[in-house]
Amino acid sequence: AKDQLFPLGLAYNIKNTLKYNAISEIEFDYPKSKDNLSTTDFAYDYLQGKMLIEIKDVGWYAIHTADETLTGAVPTKHITAFSLESEMLSRRMTGFTGTFQFATLLQAVLDMIPTWTHGSIDLALLPLYRTFTSNNSTVYNFLVTDVEKAYGCVFIFDTDAKTVSVTTNII
Repeated sequence: AKDQLFPLGLAYNIKNTLKYNAISEIEFDYPKSKDNLSTTDFAYDYLQGKMLIEIKDVGWYAIHTADETLTGAVPTKHITAFSLESEMLSRRMTGFTGTFQFATLLQAVLDMIPTWTHGSIDLALLPLYRTFTSNNSTVYNFLVTDVEKAYGCVFIFDTDAKTVSVTTNII
């Protein structure tokens, strides 16, 4: 379960770059204090690599960098975070070869990232078979390049439920 530790009410210079069928990114600055260090904001120390951030009605992000600046009256951190499907960039498809029916392929790929499961799958994809050879692609790149091209589909990543859905109805 993803439990909220602290709200990030002091965030400013927020830039949320939402991307369809690509990894989204959020950047913001966060001060250590709102009152010139009379008190410290508890969230500040938790803003570090791999911690999760929830953007209500958008989804979950994993902090990639949290660069601290100590110049000025109050220390600040510049946070860069990527949408949670970026977790799939850390696993590689080394030596993944074979001919697969779509649902079998998707399950085999998601088995490499056991915290993710499949959501809805366009029924038109289920009877289709394709052959793949992946020498060192990441799970994410394999899905959104090789598999999308081979099956003519688009993946939809739900970072709240951690599900991967697939459609052929590209808007």
